[in-house]
Amino acid sequence: MPDSIILKLGLLILITPFMLYGISQLTPGINGFIVQSGSMEPEIMTGSVLFTKATNPDKIQEGDTITYKDGDIHTTHKVINKETSENQTTFKTKGIANKAADPGRINAEQVVGKKIFSIPYLGYIITLTGTKFAKIALIVVPATLLAGIELKELIQEIKE
Repeated sequence: MPDSIILKLGLLILITPFMLYGISQLTPGINGFIVQSGSMEPEIMTGSVLFTKATNPDKIQEGDTITYKDGDIHTTHKVINKETSENQTTFKTKGIANKAADPGRINAEQVVGKKIFSIPYLGYIITLTGTKFAKIALIVVPATLLAGIELKELIQEIKE
């Protein structure tokens, strides 16, 4: 396999997770969260980036993993019980690594989304970058290198 193909593939593999995280921050209904505790290990590891999709609470079932907001804090746990009464849906949740369920119930309005997937360790890298500029650089620099390689090959083809 030519070196340029290996380099392109490597760069693509490197930038794709960062692009997914960036896109999630700009796409309504899709969210990316950096996991900061081990309450859902081993299903979702600390330091992962978790992607969620806004979901109609009626479609959420026991066993689903949801992210909900309580004040300024987002929590991702499994639904262990769902109750609907008088047009109000509430959920009881629990971190799979926790011994006890979360206190109280979660109202449907608190639900941010349902888990789509997570990428282990990506959150550590994003957190280490610290600034928006550094996060953007993690996407722009590899993307620019990839575009530069393509441009170089295009110029070579035109010359031939």
